[in-house]
Amino acid sequence: MKNAKCLITAMRATMLALACLLANPSWAIMLTLEPSNQIGMPGDSVFLDLTISGLGVGTAPSLGAFDVAFTFDDFALDFVGLGFGEELGIIGLGEAIFGSNSGVGAIDLFEVSLLTASELDSQSDTFVLATLEFLVVNLDPGMLTAVDFSNIVLSDAFGNALNADGFGAIIENSQPMPEPATLALLGLGLAGLGFVRRY
Repeated sequence: MKNAKCLITAMRATMLALACLLANPSWAIMLTLEPSNQIGMPGDSVFLDLTISGLGVGTAPSLGAFDVAFTFDDFALDFVGLGFGEELGIIGLGEAIFGSNSGVGAIDLFEVSLLTASELDSQSDTFVLATLEFLVVNLDPGMLTAVDFSNIVLSDAFGNALNADGFGAIIENSQPMPEPATLALLGLGLAGLGFVRRY
């Protein structure tokens, strides 16, 4: 009898947990900057796509609005500009409202769709929200710098908050650093050249 009660209690707990999961599905929505690893030397332009993934395929949850902020090292990078994608609506047709602010080492961009919920539900599960352009200004050989998320606010077609994780990008100057032996050989060569000129 005790075993039957334990079994019934365990079944009820399992059914309750299953009902909670089905009532509140947890979507794995992610924002990424792609490519996540990029090579850049001083003078190079670097383009990063702000990509969202993990939305419903032809169904909710769909994205209705976003406000995303980034930080970066303004000694290494200059923010040049950005372009918005069209999944939230074509801005030129008045289907979306957008904007951006940039300051020292920071960028904030937002977009609000004016499309209906059924139009937004036709979004694909992964798409580019915006493309950011940076100019590499000061990045020593062998060094790297990052562009990271500092704030993420997302909402669905009805204005309900969506949770998401954000993964930034790394920009690396892949030029090899001069090794001490190379510098020593260069110094000996210059000294020898000076010695030859004297005699």
